[in-house]
Amino acid sequence: MGGNPINVCVKTITIGSICATAGYGKTLEIKCPDGKTFSQIAFASYGNPQGKCGSFQVGVWESSDSASVIENACIGKQSCSVNVTSSTFKINNQGGNDGQLAVQLLCDGSDPEIGRVQKVKNHEKLSLNESGPESEL
Repeated sequence: MGGNPINVCVKTITIGSICATAGYGKTLEIKCPDGKTFSQIAFASYGNPQGKCGSFQVGVWESSDSASVIENACIGKQSCSVNVTSSTFKINNQGGNDGQLAVQLLCDGSDPEIGRVQKVKNHEKLSLNESGPESEL
């Protein structure tokens, strides 16, 4: 056990975080920088969320479907849009029409489309094996 701490190397990476809010009846539209995709939800709440980016908190009420709506719309994509309505978040009770959506998403996934496009630009052979024999693009 033990070792020389002088030989320890620490690498710090910055993970991009995107925050946005939108009121009822609006469309929330967000986009990661080129080459990145939304990889994780740090916060998502449709209701009356409090706070600001990095310190959002759930308010007095929220939709229990908030995270799943954002996950389905955004995770794995470079950009997404969500209609901020009570029906989107399955709210039928009073107050649902006054809601606000607040999200904080991490943009640290790589965009698989960027790699595919780069291979095509470099004239590399790509093949598809979905059904039947191999096909060239």
